Amino acid sequence: MAPITRKITIEKALDLICSFALHSQLSSIANSKGFGGTFRLDSFTQYNGQKTKALLGWFCYALAQVETDNKFFFALEGTPVETPAGTPPTPSASIAQLVSSQQFLYTGAANVSAVESFFKSQQVAIPSADNTATVSQINLWKAPFLSQFPLGNTNPYNSSAFGYIENGEDCEVYQFINQSQEIKAVRYFFGFDSSALNNIKVIFVPVDINGKNIKAFSDGSVPFYLDRTEP
Repeated sequence: MAPITRKITIEKALDLICSFALHSQLSSIANSKGFGGTFRLDSFTQYNGQKTKALLGWFCYALAQVETDNKFFFALEGTPVETPAGTPPTPSASIAQLVSSQQFLYTGAANVSAVESFFKSQQVAIPSADNTATVSQINLWKAPFLSQFPLGNTNPYNSSAFGYIENGEDCEVYQFINQSQEIKAVRYFFGFDSSALNNIKVIFVPVDINGKNIKAFSDGSVPFYLDRTEP
């Protein structure tokens, strides 16, 4: 089975991230609802492929009484299911759902250079703790992603509210977090891939102790990032 996760360079990551931030319909999401979040490394590692066969994530669109307060984010659970075809349609009741306590918006100008600058200069302190959510909360949040995202009607970009992050046998999430001891947190960004079955993706980026996205390690080596949430 081909790996579901894809190791990518910073150039490819920025291409996908820019495509989301500058998309004609999704830019308003990045600016006001959600562009990404940061997970502590210690909590993220509880959900990696070392003890489970895959990472399963949920696209969440939490609706508020006032539309401008709606939030878009990604939740994680560890799952022993190996292929997308075997993934349950609802979150597991036996596994806590991980939600970043440090979500962020895109605050730059509407051009490629500004998005790249935002990414390369971003520095936000690693959160002291991550949040968890119940199954009922995830079910409440993921349904609007398909029915009301991004413009109040059926989602034209994704037909599924879940995404696989790896298939386990390749253990690419485990490889990702163990690239270097300099990695102290994991940050995700939303990306857009027009060539994929489900266009909205999640890009995982290593973060250093100062809360900066790692573009190169201290020994000069270059990290890889992770892309691809299937189906």
